[in-house]
Amino acid sequence: MVPTCAMRDWRKSRLAAALVIAAFLTIQLAVPVSRLSSGDPARFGWQMYSSADPSPEFIVQTVDESFEIDIDDYLAARRVEVRIQDFLPVHLCSVVDGALVVTWEDGEHPC
Repeated sequence: MVPTCAMRDWRKSRLAAALVIAAFLTIQLAVPVSRLSSGDPARFGWQMYSSADPSPEFIVQTVDESFEIDIDDYLAARRVEVRIQDFLPVHLCSVVDGALVVTWEDGEHPC
């Protein structure tokens, strides 16, 4: 038979572990639930990526013409947190023959 004090210590450590796990799970549920009341998709919320703004339209201007680019041809998947304006114009300049300028809604990138 196990002495009573040894059983008591085991129960305390087991209780401490259970409390840590319960606190962790409470945080995992409480934080996203608290974000639901904000209405908009919020960081650390369950709906964080549920309503993404549409990607900007990119227009490539060459000497002869200007045309809109279908960005799905250049992206494997759209992600809200990635600003494609920071890298796609540079890439378009390198792959579109004769590109002079890449423009989008709020900016342009000379090639």
